[in-house]
Order: sequence, then structure tokens, then C-alpha cells
Amino acid sequence: MRRIALLCLTLLIAATAGTAAIIRLRNSASPKASHTPKSLTQTAQAQKETSTPFDGAERGEAGKALWLTLKPTGFEPTKVTLPASQYFLLVQNATGLDRFGLVIEKEDGERLQEVRLEPFIRKWKKAITFQPGRYILSEIDHPEWQCVITVTER
Repeated sequence: MRRIALLCLTLLIAATAGTAAIIRLRNSASPKASHTPKSLTQTAQAQKETSTPFDGAERGEAGKALWLTLKPTGFEPTKVTLPASQYFLLVQNATGLDRFGLVIEKEDGERLQEVRLEPFIRKWKKAITFQPGRYILSEIDHPEWQCVITVTER
């Protein structure tokens, strides 16, 4: 009986180590930096600024993305200006909290999106068409954590 238990434990450890190695290999093999559009790189470099102009036009309409990071102090950047269009909105949870929720509202209070993510989900993404105006993105349980998105005419 002990031999069987020891064999099962050994197989479990080997399977876990193999799975971890495959995941590490897959993650290291993906060329993330070479596929990062210039506009995302510019946004990432400007995250410490309070206002970030955004122009994803280099990749065309289908390639526009807005990448925000949610930290323990709130969103980075806190303000973004971009032309009206459809964007792939990406929010990364770097708060250290197990879960987070997001609300996107127009300045007049009209709620466009509300989502609560499952525990341990670190990124949220959604295609959103932004029309000219001001939008407020906030974290549900920390409404003071906000990013103001100002959308201009094309």
C-alpha cells in the first residue's frame, strides 16, 4: 500500500513539474515585445503621466487598443485623450487584490459597462466604441480610483 501511495505521489509531482515547464516554455516563446503596437508602447511609457494622449492610428481602425493598469493607488494613467473610434480596452489588475470590478460611465451618469471579475483574474478586456465626450472608468469597490477618458472627434 505504501508503494502505491509513493508511486502516485511521484507521478503527481512529475506531472505538476512537467505542466509548469510547458507553461514557462510557452510563455517565454511568445514574442510579446515584437507584436506590441507602437501606440501601446507609448501608452505604457507614459503611464506615470497624469494625462496621456493616445493615437492608435498606426495600426488602423481594427488595431486600436487602450491599456490601463489598476494599482493600489488607482489607475495609471489617470487621464487619457483619444479620438472617437472602437477600442480594445485592456485593464490589468496590479492592486494585489484577489478580485476587482469595473464601471464605465459617461459623464452624464449613463452606465455603459459594469463587470465584476472572478477571483484571481488579473486582466479584463472588451471592445468598446467610444463616441466624443467624457467617460469615467472606476473600480466598483474603490470609486475614488478613476481614469477619465476624453474622446475627441476623429
